[in-house]
Amino acid sequence: MSLLFLLAVPLGLSHSMAQNGMSHDMAGMSHSMPMPDSSLFTIRSINSGSWSDTATWGGRLPVEGDKVIISNGTSVTYDLQSSPVLSKIMVQGKLDFIRTKSTSITFGNMTIDRSGYLEIGTSNNPIPSGIKTTVQLAATQEGGAGIDVMGHLEIHGSPLGNTFTKLDKSAENGTTILTLANNVSWNTGDHVVITSTSLNTTETEENTIASVYGNQITLTQPLQNPHDGIAPAKGEVADLTRNIVVTSLDHGIHAMGVMFMQGSKGGISYAEFSHLGGLGILGKYPIHFHHVQNSMQGTVVDGISVWDSHNRFITIHNSDNITVKNSVGYNSTGHGFFLEDGTEENNTLANNIAILTIPGNIRPDDGGAAGFWIQNPMNSVTGNIAVSASGSGFDFSIPSDAPEVIPLDKRNLNESLSQKTTPTVLTIGSFAGNEAHSNAGDGFHLYRLDEGNSTDFNVFSNMKMWRNNGIGIEITASPSMITRSIIFGNQQGNMQVDTSNMTINNVRVLGELPGVPATLYTTNGNTARYMVSPFGLVFTATNMTIQDSAFADHLAGGSIASADIISRSTDHLAMEILNTHLMSKHAIVFGYPFNGDSYIKVVNMNHDPALSFVLYRYDTNHETYCKIDTPHMAVKCPLTNP
Repeated sequence: MSLLFLLAVPLGLSHSMAQNGMSHDMAGMSHSMPMPDSSLFTIRSINSGSWSDTATWGGRLPVEGDKVIISNGTSVTYDLQSSPVLSKIMVQGKLDFIRTKSTSITFGNMTIDRSGYLEIGTSNNPIPSGIKTTVQLAATQEGGAGIDVMGHLEIHGSPLGNTFTKLDKSAENGTTILTLANNVSWNTGDHVVITSTSLNTTETEENTIASVYGNQITLTQPLQNPHDGIAPAKGEVADLTRNIVVTSLDHGIHAMGVMFMQGSKGGISYAEFSHLGGLGILGKYPIHFHHVQNSMQGTVVDGISVWDSHNRFITIHNSDNITVKNSVGYNSTGHGFFLEDGTEENNTLANNIAILTIPGNIRPDDGGAAGFWIQNPMNSVTGNIAVSASGSGFDFSIPSDAPEVIPLDKRNLNESLSQKTTPTVLTIGSFAGNEAHSNAGDGFHLYRLDEGNSTDFNVFSNMKMWRNNGIGIEITASPSMITRSIIFGNQQGNMQVDTSNMTINNVRVLGELPGVPATLYTTNGNTARYMVSPFGLVFTATNMTIQDSAFADHLAGGSIASADIISRSTDHLAMEILNTHLMSKHAIVFGYPFNGDSYIKVVNMNHDPALSFVLYRYDTNHETYCKIDTPHMAVKCPLTNP
């Protein structure tokens, strides 16, 4: 590479730089750098017209190895069914893709200049069904090649309806017929994924559609594993196929993908991003919003699929007000849907599904890769599903040394820099309607929202957390409320909470589902498919209220660690259990506090009179069994057995 070229091209504009070791994470600086010398390019558009028309180029078409400029003031329509491998494309004018026939283009790198516009369909006029547009990125080494966006990019394929749905009927291994919860507009030949519904994360599997009829699809190959389809334990089926495909030319060498930079604009819907992401290379993601801050407010990514990624599904880094919805991520190395460093606020993740994240090595925590990884609570996470993660389904790991941020609602105030704060003192934006099952770690892990003095509750609602190999819900957050949720069958326990102030309301917590036959409690190799969760709730708290809830069927036995509710609080504790069913052998296990003002109040508890709760006294290392024989009691049990 010549010195002239390095001096002429802004940082981040040429992925060939990254191929020679330059970090693409510097690309956020590129908007302030000069544009490349046009003499470095070998062909440019001199007229508006079709790509296939020599008059557009002044006498010849672009050939293999060409460096192409779509000149400012020209509009070129790409209309070829295949192309030679172009070295790079600089879009300074407009490049769009024809909608009346299938096309394919191959290049190493593309830069969309500030004045440039790349259009592969629009949201109002997408590439229609039956037309396929393919963009192949010709990387010469892992993480090379890609599309840098400083101007305007629109990619919009034919809307798919449901990008994923639930099973409506259990499917046994060996069957080829799936009954779905919804009618789907999927097509013969579509590539689909069926998720695990057991503790075995590897029971997620791929297949191909042979035929579709309403809510029933027939597969080309029989299922290798059983998949539950009876509420509330229903697996999912996700369609990965779209009619716009952005992929690597060589599937063994993954290109980067698309990176938006500050000041760019656009949107993406119903496109397929496959075989992308640079393995172990920072900044090389299939879709990357890189330091755009608030400059892309209102941008939407809708209905896409990202699969076989060597580096995450979608990354939002130091960027605000981005919406990602109705999208499918399958098979990522490292965290899947990734909000990178805690500077991201007011983004929305809605109705997406993350399936299969395997360990990566960019960050230490990538060793347990989450489906959704978030480090700032001021984002909206609603209606998403996480399955088969090597870590937790949803992971809010907020370090105490996270970068200070200025909340968006404070940024317009005078002296806004004085409003900087750590994310650990903020309140959750929205976390509702999310579901995690069949993950290797926790279903939902949050650490830590406990350093502020806010009276606003962190509310976590309408969750389903089931059959995860860790704990269903493990959170450190004060004050907090868990409401209208169901948690069951999590191998290490259903809920673990560390908080100063917690309310649990209208929650159903089960060791496993009623009626699951004992014969299902078997192993597949060395991995258990189903297990009864040992406890409903373990907590350390100062104030705890549980009301209008039900706990049942936690692992029976003599172990003090098996119970519906276990308190580990050894300081002052004020606990109320109101209108709640506690139906396991050991209903309550709690540490007798040192503080004489502590109390536990039980009101209108529906329980088996033969059952007892265990009071374990940390100060004497004794335990006693106290019958619950009154509708209301403030408990200080004597050290005698019944």
